Formats: sequence, C-alpha cells, structure tokens
Amino acid sequence: TDYQAANSLILLYKVTDQNGQKNYEQIDYIPVEKQGSGFGVIARGYKFDDTQSYAVRVALNYGSYVQIMSDPVPITIAKGALIPDYNHNRKIEDDDFNRAMNSDPYYFWVNDDDGKDDTEGSGIPGSGSLNWNRTNVNGTRDLVDFFPVCLDIAKMKSAYPPSVFIYKLHNETSSLSVVETPLSPDTSGSYLTDVPTALFLAKAPKIMISEDGYTLPDRVLNGKGVILLEGWKESTKPLKLVVYDVVGKKMDEIQMNLSIAGIEQMFRHKNLMKEMYKIELQFPGIIPPAGVLPVAGHRVPDEGMPDRLVASDFNKPDHFSGFDAESDNYDKETNKKNDFIHVHGYNVNGQAARGEQSEVFKRLYWSGSRARFWGISWYGYDSQAYVPTAGTRSPNYHVNVRHAFNAGKLLKNFVNIGGATISAHSLGNMVVSTAIQNGMQYSKYLMADPAVAEEAYIDRSIYESDIAWEKATRSLMYNSDWRYPNGLDTKYKPFLWQSEWYKLFSDVRNNLTWRNVFTNVRNNKSYVFFAPTDE
Repeated sequence: TDYQAANSLILLYKVTDQNGQKNYEQIDYIPVEKQGSGFGVIARGYKFDDTQSYAVRVALNYGSYVQIMSDPVPITIAKGALIPDYNHNRKIEDDDFNRAMNSDPYYFWVNDDDGKDDTEGSGIPGSGSLNWNRTNVNGTRDLVDFFPVCLDIAKMKSAYPPSVFIYKLHNETSSLSVVETPLSPDTSGSYLTDVPTALFLAKAPKIMISEDGYTLPDRVLNGKGVILLEGWKESTKPLKLVVYDVVGKKMDEIQMNLSIAGIEQMFRHKNLMKEMYKIELQFPGIIPPAGVLPVAGHRVPDEGMPDRLVASDFNKPDHFSGFDAESDNYDKETNKKNDFIHVHGYNVNGQAARGEQSEVFKRLYWSGSRARFWGISWYGYDSQAYVPTAGTRSPNYHVNVRHAFNAGKLLKNFVNIGGATISAHSLGNMVVSTAIQNGMQYSKYLMADPAVAEEAYIDRSIYESDIAWEKATRSLMYNSDWRYPNGLDTKYKPFLWQSEWYKLFSDVRNNLTWRNVFTNVRNNKSYVFFAPTDE
C-alpha cells in the first residue's frame, strides 16, 4: 500500500565468486515506471557481457522510511527470443520484441472450423475438428487461423552453431503445428494481404510439434526468421526453442508464453432471440422496451448461443480476461473504450451466426483492431427450411422484417456505449437503423450491402430534382437497362419508380412508403459499402 513508483528502482549487480563467497557489485539502477514493469523491457539495450554473472534487487520506495529491499535474484541473459505479432498489425517490430522480453502471453484461437480453398466453409467453430490432422494448409481462407512467430536467434546461433548443435521446437501438450515461410519480420503478415504470398502458402505442408519436438531444418535456421504456427487444441503451455548438443544434452532454451482457446473465448456475444423469447413468454421481471410487439403466430425460439458479456460467462475466463485486457484503444472524443458491434443479416440461424461473428472477428483482429468485439444474434430466419436444389432458405421475408424492427428496439436498449462502431450486413441494417432511429448512441455505422429501401434514408427533396438524385446515388444502385433504355439518355424519371407509387393514392395506401423512416441515420457517421458480387 506504500508503493511509490517514482522512487522505486531495480538495482543491477555484477556477481563474482571469491573463495566460495558471492560478491555483489552494484553497477547500475533502472527506475520502475509503473507497477508490473518487467525487467526484460526495462533492460533492453543494456550492454551485458555474456561471460559475466548478474543479479537484480528490487528497491521499493528507495531512500524513504518505508524502504523495502528484496534479496538479490540471479538473472539469465537470453541469447534470443520467440516473438509473435502481439498487436496483430501484420508486422513484428520493437513493441512486440519488448513484450516477448517481458514474457507476456500471446492469445490466439484454435483452428477448428471448416474454412478451405478461397471462400469455402461456414466458419462455425467446431465444424472442422479434423482440420488439424491435415498435412497441409487448407487453402487461402485457412491462413487466417495461423499466426507468425519470429525466431530472433542470431546471438544463439553464434554461441551454438547450427552445424554443430540441434535446434528443436517443443510444446508440452503438442498443441501446435508449424509451417515454414519465406517471410521476414517486416512482412510477417503478408500471407494475409498479398495474393502471391497467400497462394504460395495456401497448400504449404505443416508439421505437428510432437512430444519429441520439431527439429528446425537448416533452411529455417538460415531463412528470414519467421514461421507460421497453428493451434489445433486448447493449451496454456509455452512454445520453447531448445538447443541440444549431439548427445542430447540441453545447452540453452528460450520460450514464448501462449494461451490457445476457442475463438468464442475472445469476443462478447449478445443473443437478442433469447431476450425476445423471455418477453413473449412474459418472464417475471422482464419489461419490454417501448414499441416491441411480438409477431402473432411467429414466436421467437429460444435458440442460439447464450450471452457472453462478462468473464464469468466464458468457458475460459482467464483466456478471455487476458486477451480483453489488451483491447485498450480509446475513442478520443468520448474517452471510452472502443467497441465494435456486428449484426448479421437475413436467413442466418444461430449456428451460422457463430460462423459469421467468428470470421468477422478474425479479420478485424488481423487488421490491427484492438476494439472490444461484440457479435449480435437476432431472429432473421423465420420460415427457414432446407431446399435440396437451393440450400437453406427463409421464404417468408416480410415477417423477418418485422422481427428486425423488434430486434432493433432491443438492440437500442442493450447498447449504451457511445463510442461504439456498429456494422451490419444485409437485413441486419434494418435492425441497426431501427435502433438508431429510436435513439441508440454510437460513433460510426458501417452498412454492408444494406437490404433497406434507399428512400428510407434519402429525403424526398433529393428525388424532386433528377440531377440532384443522380449526384446523390451511385450508378451501381440502378439498372442501366431502364435508367438508360436502349442506351439512350432518356432518363426514366424517379417519379415513375415503384418507390413513388404511394403518392398515387389518396387513402391509407398513401402511407405505404419507406420514405424518411430512418431520418436519424441521415448524418455524417454512416458509411455504405456494396460488394461487387451482391446482386
């Protein structure tokens, strides 16, 4: 309780042995900048003599009346390091080296989905449990489930020449597989962004680290220093690089602390289906938000994964808490932690939602995002059935729109963090737009292929001038065959469009329009993205 970082030090000693008695000569001191500062980070760059012995003592509140001095502790001078991409920015650099020196654990996920080739697979965790047993990478899509590690071992190789000594990777639980690469620390993430590199590694052989370890071949030891690793089962045991002599005696060792767990142990999840289910069955104490009206004859099922909102909701709370502590980006305007919320679209059931949320999380992770990720599930698959010739389909589209309105009001009630970026795909944009229209606070809204009528967002005045509409609407959003029939610039006028038919009626049908339904979304915080393949 009396700890004061400002005057607390790590004292560095050179240790000599005189007639069996250890002599400690203080040669330097290093200020402790904060609680938990690791010596590996603080001492980096210090000129050590490999032939000498060293020790450290911790002096808390140095020079004050509550001074606490530890016993001297011998230290080992590491001749190398195993360095992962801690901040997942696709480069292994100084910050990553510092964290490796501080023995920080690296958090990653198990590769247990069915991703293969370039785009195939559902991404559902557990759907490809035998994927680890393959002898090669399962296509470019599978590469997102591998992480790079830099073998920073130049000094180790100088002390123990690979021509004389044997270098082996070990993992006590045999939970890892290795892929050799041509990557360097600066390009360690190019297998995720560069097409030729991805294609080169898409079917690359992988070797499991067995109980006996994996002997690094000369081509790896003499290469650019980066390998890819795959975690194929959960583990908290470190990756070790051990040097042996020719008779198997251990000469030196370095290690990297690891925590490998299921992908869903790394992000939060809110299931709005279970919320609506409780409302419809009138669970005690459940008060529905204003405007949430159950759809008669279309009860929402109690399906999908349970909520994962706090550490105790996770199967691996230590893994979640450790990784979550690294999500430290803050929104400068709100001074709140950045949150990224993703809402899936139409015809996505509870299992498919798991796959979509996992895949979105993985890609955000490798983009360098350190925001807290939240996956949102809702009932957008009412009437879903499997059709042999067409796959899984939900033909009753319009009832799912009504479910989206309810889900949006529940989402607004759930989201109370103003710094959140919210993304949605397809009909998920009906959910998010409803939430915003009802007052949900947010920072940015990313609309991917939104399945919502354009006039819900665009003011009628824009349509009254054909030129103004043309400037406000992207050409991909209309069909050139009727916009410019026969290739002539005759401009099929907007007043003839289906969106304007409601104005032809003087009865209640005059209200059958999407016009201005989502006026609150019309701002400079919304961004629309269209996939070229979305028709």
